[in-house]
Order: sequence, then structure tokens, then C-alpha cells
Amino acid sequence: MNRSFLIIFIPAIIVAAYYIFALRHFGLPAGFLRLSVVIAGFLLASWLVRRRAARKTKSPVREP
Repeated sequence: MNRSFLIIFIPAIIVAAYYIFALRHFGLPAGFLRLSVVIAGFLLASWLVRRRAARKTKSPVREP
């Protein structure tokens, strides 16, 4: 896995876990639908970035 991806992904997992823990601690519903939408958006964005990066590396090299 790319290091820059991990720099973003690991704190996002920690924030999501804290979000669920903090809301349960205060007795509020955790809003899993909202959290699921954010996770799905994050995964979609990371997939698109990886796909774009892979396409850039596969582009043919022009030789003079």
C-alpha cells in the first residue's frame, strides 16, 4: 500500500472509532448511515485516485 494512502487512512479509522465511542458514551445514537456514506465516499475517492495513478504509469512512453 502506498505510504501517503496510509497517512490518510489510519487517522480516518481512528476518528471513526472515536466518533462511535464518544457518541455511545454520551448515550446518543451513532448515526451509522452518515458514517457509512462517509466511508463509502472515502473508499470511492481512494479507488479513483489509485485507478488514475495506475493509468498514468501505463501510458506509453514516446521515443524521439
